Amino acid sequence: MKKIIFLFITAILFYSCCHKVDCEKYSLKFVLISFTPEEMDTLIFRKFDANSNFTNPTDSMLTNSIDLFYNSTHGDSVALETYNSTNFKFQMQSGFDYEIFIPGAGRLIKINNIIENQTEVKHCDISDGNHGCTNPVPLYKVDGQAQTGEYFYIHR
Repeated sequence: MKKIIFLFITAILFYSCCHKVDCEKYSLKFVLISFTPEEMDTLIFRKFDANSNFTNPTDSMLTNSIDLFYNSTHGDSVALETYNSTNFKFQMQSGFDYEIFIPGAGRLIKINNIIENQTEVKHCDISDGNHGCTNPVPLYKVDGQAQTGEYFYIHR
């Protein structure tokens, strides 16, 4: 009987610690297609207040090595992910508009209208770490064209 009462009290205590937490924002990924290594050696990222028509910059980052990204190569394409690491602290997420400038190719790409539905998960752990969930892939515009999906594609 004592074991049953102990298990019951333990279950109640564990369940009372459960709470809903917001999932992490999705960070956009992109693929560079048909660019030479020399053209890709420098990328400039700019962050703007959302809906500011790219006139109110809030942050920028220059990178001279695509090795700072998580990337994979497939023929003439290089898939790049913006994620928060010690070398790369620029994520393209909802709440802002962005530009990617590729000086070697003279290309300017504008990303805006990122619409992301906030999701949450029930978390029954006392830690405040990563809860293992990310919001679904958002809707967004690249150079004025509506997009969805994990990656958007930048052609030379």
